[in-house]
Amino acid sequence: MYKGIVYKTDDNDLMVKNPWDSNCGLSEAKKDFAKMFLMEINRDRFPNKTEAELEAMARKGDYDFFKLPLIRASKSGKAAQRSMWDAFKNRIKNIFNS
Repeated sequence: MYKGIVYKTDDNDLMVKNPWDSNCGLSEAKKDFAKMFLMEINRDRFPNKTEAELEAMARKGDYDFFKLPLIRASKSGKAAQRSMWDAFKNRIKNIFNS
């Protein structure tokens, strides 16, 4: 249902399409969802901004407003994920080899 709302830039940033732009190519349902999603994220990201200021950022197409706030995993986080994945694969192997 929400396919096509997010895209990757040339700089590998994940962005939400601008649902306030009439040429964004989203259905009305996807626009409504994207507007709600973006406002929720940006209320937390910019706690000192009013609703009117957030909507102004959206309407002018402010890059930071549409960029998804992701961080790179730390080495320890990557290692934990890798060890969990390895444990999962070993468990699956054991099931099929039993």
